[in-house]
Amino acid sequence: MTDVQFSGEQFAPAPMAQPQQSFLMRMAYGTGLVSTDEQAQYVLIGIAVVAALLAAYVLFGTVNHPPAPPAVPPGASSIPPLNGI
Repeated sequence: MTDVQFSGEQFAPAPMAQPQQSFLMRMAYGTGLVSTDEQAQYVLIGIAVVAALLAAYVLFGTVNHPPAPPAVPPGASSIPPLNGI
């Protein structure tokens, strides 16, 4: 039973496909600032942190401003007097 032979073509296993890199990873490599995946991930995490801080500043930085002064001073009439009527 150890001398089993098959007739026909011999098939080799398909090579493993390389995982595709995301657009942001390719952009990080394209700048020339990074040369490894780990460096690119750190750069992208830094960009995400800066974006989150900027969003928090824009959303929450304007909440504690004092209200605008009224258009009409207190005690003054908001309706102008009618002259001659």
